Amino acid sequence: MENYKKIGFLVAALIMFGAGCAQAPKTEAQPVVATTIVALTSVTSNILDGVIPVESVLPKGAEPHDVILSTRELQTLTNAKAIVTLGLTLDDWIANGISATNAQASVVVASNFLNLPPELNDPHVWLSPKRMIIMSRGIATRMQEIFPESAKEIAENGAAYEIELEKLDGEFRALGALKNRDIVTLHDAFGYLAQDYGLNVVAVVMDLPEDSPSPEDVARVIAMLSKYPDAALFGESEISPAILKSIAKDTGRTIYILDPLELGASDAPAYVAAMKKNLAVLKEALAAQQK
Repeated sequence: MENYKKIGFLVAALIMFGAGCAQAPKTEAQPVVATTIVALTSVTSNILDGVIPVESVLPKGAEPHDVILSTRELQTLTNAKAIVTLGLTLDDWIANGISATNAQASVVVASNFLNLPPELNDPHVWLSPKRMIIMSRGIATRMQEIFPESAKEIAENGAAYEIELEKLDGEFRALGALKNRDIVTLHDAFGYLAQDYGLNVVAVVMDLPEDSPSPEDVARVIAMLSKYPDAALFGESEISPAILKSIAKDTGRTIYILDPLELGASDAPAYVAAMKKNLAVLKEALAAQQK
């Protein structure tokens, strides 16, 4: 899951869209705005509602860290008027797709609006609604520049969606009122969320195998958790349920599940809906630790 630079393309797709990609049919296909990850597809769909279709180039069921683009995704890039990426090395694979198709689209890198220190290597900024507000505002501004004929409608869409995100941000801020906000995670994806909403990530379980944990892995988790008996423990929806069940059984701890929004639906309501579910899980887990 942490291999952010593992990149691949289907050989047949490269042959089709490589040297001869300049002749790929653009005029017959409807122009679109292409996006690289679930959260950005959802956000951009709200901003461009009624203006231009938004299509993800993240293959169904694929994690954004490890992507093989098919001919369908490459054709989407060929037809794109704009491409919205995250940056922070997460979706660097899009550069190869752009090169393979000779895409002429404007590229919008959402994380650039955050002015993050260049040495940061955690790309999971979308899991903080506070930061998503900033990225959404930046995307809306750039879309008005790219599609000036629809600038008014895009501005209205962006403003309406920003209100929705600000409400979500306000709901997350309530976590800061809880007495015990210590958490342990089984994936290092929630650092920005914790930083922005007053949670204390006291430990992260790293290098947990994705198939089945060895006795040594379980022993390592047990030893770590024993240091933080009052911390809420969080796994994520993309970790094998068998692994989570094994850890819960062997540690005697309840594991609460958060969604990192790397898989699943990418329609307009997806981001806010998933983050509301994450908020409910956080409240449940942290409330249980207050007892």
